[in-house]
Amino acid sequence: MKLFIVLAGMICGLAHARIASAEITVFACHFAASQAAATFITIYDDGSPSRIGVEVGVGSKAQAYFDRPTGATVVVEFNGAGIPDTLTTINRDGKAVHSRHLLAVPDGLFVPSQTVGQCDRRAVR
Repeated sequence: MKLFIVLAGMICGLAHARIASAEITVFACHFAASQAAATFITIYDDGSPSRIGVEVGVGSKAQAYFDRPTGATVVVEFNGAGIPDTLTTINRDGKAVHSRHLLAVPDGLFVPSQTVGQCDRRAVR
């Protein structure tokens, strides 16, 4: 009898369980410096690190911010040591600026660059 009550409780609990899911925003970006390949920015709303790379959901870790007054999305990409090395700002209309702030190793040479482009939202399937 106790086993039946335990199983019935588990089944009722499962009936009311919610399946967790994250909203995913993907931008496919093309910048003047590299028109051949798209840069994909994948943003998760569940606290998972955003990603910047050549495929959806794959790439360097990043942190995304949303500026409500302007509707802009700002994405900061981090290198393997956790130091910010790129900043991408995407306006509401998709116009984007990608800034790179590299320090060359081992000589510490600072190599900045900035390019403009277009980012388009993509549906996630």
